[in-house]
Amino acid sequence: MRITILAAATVFELTTPSGEQRTVFRDDLIPDDSPLWLDAVVEQARELVGGSWEGHPVTVLASDTDSADLLTDILLTDGAEVHCDPLRGVVGDDTTGSVDGVRGSGEFAIRRPRSGRRHRARASFRPTLFHVAIVGVVLGVVGFSWWSLGPATGPGGEAGSVVGSGTVRSSPPPTSPAPVTGPDPGTAVSPVQRPGTVVLDSGNISVATPAGYILTPGERGGVTATGPDPDLRIHLAADPAFGAPAAAVLEEVSMRVETDPELHRTDRAGMRPDADAVVTYREDPGDGSFVDWTTWVEGDHQMSVGCHTRITPTVAQRAVCRMAVNSVAPRKEGISEKFPE
Repeated sequence: MRITILAAATVFELTTPSGEQRTVFRDDLIPDDSPLWLDAVVEQARELVGGSWEGHPVTVLASDTDSADLLTDILLTDGAEVHCDPLRGVVGDDTTGSVDGVRGSGEFAIRRPRSGRRHRARASFRPTLFHVAIVGVVLGVVGFSWWSLGPATGPGGEAGSVVGSGTVRSSPPPTSPAPVTGPDPGTAVSPVQRPGTVVLDSGNISVATPAGYILTPGERGGVTATGPDPDLRIHLAADPAFGAPAAAVLEEVSMRVETDPELHRTDRAGMRPDADAVVTYREDPGDGSFVDWTTWVEGDHQMSVGCHTRITPTVAQRAVCRMAVNSVAPRKEGISEKFPE
């Protein structure tokens, strides 16, 4: 008997005791190598040879060697004698081979079961386009989760965090601007609200943004502003300088930019025209997104604003970021009196 596994059918070819050639088609889709399919093929083949394998060697043909091997294993455990042709790379044809297993110059390898018990071969896994699609969806969800939750690297801080300190608390945006001025350079100055904007306060930070934005606490201090644009996040931090000169703070930031391969110096000092000195640079996290950082010293605080965009920032995104850079200010009431841990 010869069993041929095709894409749409399984074909049984055998010679009856009267010498008649008989061909039987079993209509199957592409075999999935499941135990049910294997058992059904073996059972039908056994019935076609009269219920006994004695005197009926079997040859299995298939373009898929895995399917041929699995069916061969089940036939062997069922007591059948199966011929394999190593010259063809798959299980061979016994119609021209002799009973002793010799065919041309190649030798048949006849495998026999060690016991009469029947075992089911373990089905092999063959990836399909469906599995590839599932993997793509999982990777997309992981990437979006990182974008939604993952922090960025802040100036002077550890990788993967926004530099910040102190306790962060959220408060509702005021209904009217409340600017405060004073001769002391350390006095907090709230941003002036313009038409179409809102002033948001959180912890020791106050900033003006377009309507629809909110502030949420960062993982290691600082806050993040998010709004209607899902591809834009603005990281804000006001770190106490503890008396360190502004030049020394910015020099340290510049050294960090020069030595970190993910950071690249940019020339956007005009982002904060009222600051004496500003350092600007771009962070490349390696996932296709960008973080454009602007940092300067205001009073006794190092102010940092990072505009995080999923791709190259658009004109509208740059405008929102410029608004945040020009309006962010420290809030004295939110500053912790103890040294930050």
